[in-house]
Amino acid sequence: MVSLKPEERVGYIDFLNVFSCLGVIFLHHSNIFHTYSPTVAWVQALFIQVLFYWSVPIFLMLSGAMLLDYRKKYDTKTFFKYRYTRLLIPFLFWSALVLLKRCLSNAHFLNNYDFSSIANAILGYKGASEYYFLVWMLSFYFLYPIFSLMTTKKNTLFYIVILMFLLNSTLVPFARLVGLGNLSQFKFPLPENFIFVLLGYLLFTTDIKKKYRLWIYAGALWGGIYKFLWIYYLSGLGGRLDKGLTGYFVFPSVLLASGVFVYFKYSHFYKYFSSKLLKLLSSCSLGIYLIHIVLLPYERQILNVKESNFYWRIFCPFLTYIVCLICVLIIKKIPLLRWVVGDAPRTD
Repeated sequence: MVSLKPEERVGYIDFLNVFSCLGVIFLHHSNIFHTYSPTVAWVQALFIQVLFYWSVPIFLMLSGAMLLDYRKKYDTKTFFKYRYTRLLIPFLFWSALVLLKRCLSNAHFLNNYDFSSIANAILGYKGASEYYFLVWMLSFYFLYPIFSLMTTKKNTLFYIVILMFLLNSTLVPFARLVGLGNLSQFKFPLPENFIFVLLGYLLFTTDIKKKYRLWIYAGALWGGIYKFLWIYYLSGLGGRLDKGLTGYFVFPSVLLASGVFVYFKYSHFYKYFSSKLLKLLSSCSLGIYLIHIVLLPYERQILNVKESNFYWRIFCPFLTYIVCLICVLIIKKIPLLRWVVGDAPRTD
């Protein structure tokens, strides 16, 4: 099988980055999913949640694909310096900004306003729970120097991924559902969502034969349908949202994210778009992710639309993306502010 050329890999990586960013916005435009109601609007929100639930896992996979073998490009000191500058500063800035906004609108948002309370609220992203993803990445970076040493031993990485999938993603969730929570002690001793970092690197660097790709696509389709029917049926039966399969690391999400990654790797869909445009949009994804959380409440007010509205879930995500993109492009032009959208200059 012919290996993909580096420029082709970058092409689909950029496309996945942009598509995943848009997918996250679709998820946040369908937040009514989190409160069950026997309505058409809730079923639509459920469909969107299942359809785009791979978005956050894909971000983790892209990080693994592009960064796990960082030693080929620079040393560990440079890795930490650049990655934490690019991610930590934006996280602290926007977490503090959103917290300030919440406190100004509600003086009792925090019980106390001493240093420890404010610092804990910022570090715990109390103002915007959606920033959890950034904390995951900041903590996962500590593992990269260890696993970067294994990139030449892919069989070892496959072993870890297979065990994480069988234990953490499959056995443990099902054991909890049937009341055998103590089986969780047998999970693989790594953060559950770290499976996506390793999967991203393995799928990025491994050429997959067509017959195996078809199995991956079938698994992704089955995982999505299974998750939809599970949540739809059990939520209706219990009268509240069933969260048994809502975790990112649970097997339907792993199957779905893997299928999406492999599909765009081999479909060459990105070739229909300008490579310069994809690169530009991809470079703005972190900023868009950060800003759209702040924008959403104001967008609903200006448009005078409810979260249950069909247009809010289907059409407004594109508007949100465009407005945030414009904001990021403007911020990037301001030297001191460019850091807060992850546009830290490289010094290596």
